Amino acid sequence: MRQVFAPIFALGLALSLFIPAASYATTVDLAISASSIRFSEDILYAGETVRIYATIKNKGDTDSTAQVFFYLSDRLLGSSQPVSVLASGGGDDVYVDFKLPEGSFNIRAVIQGADPADGNSANDVAITPLFETIADDDRDGVLNASDNCVDVVNVDQDNLDNDGKGDACDKDMDNDGVLNTDDAFPSDASKSKEVEEVPVETAGRPSGDEVEAVKEVVEVLAIVPEVKGVADEPEVASSPEATVVALDLSDIGAGGPLISPSARFSIEQKNWHTYEFSVLPIMGDRSSTYAWDFGDGATSVQSQITHTFTSSGTFKVTLASVDEAGVITTDSQELSISFFHLSNPLLLATVGALVLIMIGLIALILKLRRGEEV
Repeated sequence: MRQVFAPIFALGLALSLFIPAASYATTVDLAISASSIRFSEDILYAGETVRIYATIKNKGDTDSTAQVFFYLSDRLLGSSQPVSVLASGGGDDVYVDFKLPEGSFNIRAVIQGADPADGNSANDVAITPLFETIADDDRDGVLNASDNCVDVVNVDQDNLDNDGKGDACDKDMDNDGVLNTDDAFPSDASKSKEVEEVPVETAGRPSGDEVEAVKEVVEVLAIVPEVKGVADEPEVASSPEATVVALDLSDIGAGGPLISPSARFSIEQKNWHTYEFSVLPIMGDRSSTYAWDFGDGATSVQSQITHTFTSSGTFKVTLASVDEAGVITTDSQELSISFFHLSNPLLLATVGALVLIMIGLIALILKLRRGEEV
């Protein structure tokens, strides 16, 4: 009996010594959970690059290293990320950069290559729930599907011409064929350029604005006496048909009015230094504004004017007209006022003085002769 019991006792003793030793063997248990996978941004915009983070823990009693792989479906994101985790619940974070797709997706993270080897592979893989990205490229709060300017912020979604393209990104927002950059009225399809209004004489006397415009013409004439317009040089009549209509020049050279070189105005002398200036019928329409420069510092905006020169001399009389298109046309005539005119009071006074002097000389000569005879 003792011989049978002795071997059994020895075997039991050996087992009692071995089992505690096995229960205290070292272990590695790396773990990753779906809840530990997170993003660097709270709002996920499609097309934006974000960072994916994950925390790896070691539930074993031995430190370990491993590699972590992130996947979008079966596509590896970036490269594997090394992790080094302390024992007894210690954790380490890994990350990878990721461009968000449009629509829904989830992320799968896998722990591989643990050293020492992972004794529990059941918690080495984590799959997140589905995430939904927001398709809003310009981040204006309007989704791409409804945004009429996908790449330009336009919260109000204004679209003047209703062409499907918002005003913020429409290069011709009034759809008049002129780009906004060249359109003086980008929000008005009826016009695109500033139109400069030319003052036009609408009554017998020009308005204040017309007078100011003519004054500007006169100032130009004072600087550049010969301002040429498109109709300044009349064609020389080569046949009777070329004669200017409604222009009677029959009395030229026979004491009648003097006609300017381009037949645009007439000059008629009233007395020694007073003349009447008249716009001829060819230029006498109401669509033009006129400016006279008499060459002595005096000006006028009337179509017919009587002007008195204050002295003798040669004066260049210029008529400028501005038509509806703003074209300036000029015609000039030199006018010579002679000092030797019977209506010149200075000449009469001079002649009178000379006559008196001559009479005095004659009287003196007569007296001297009488004295010699005496």
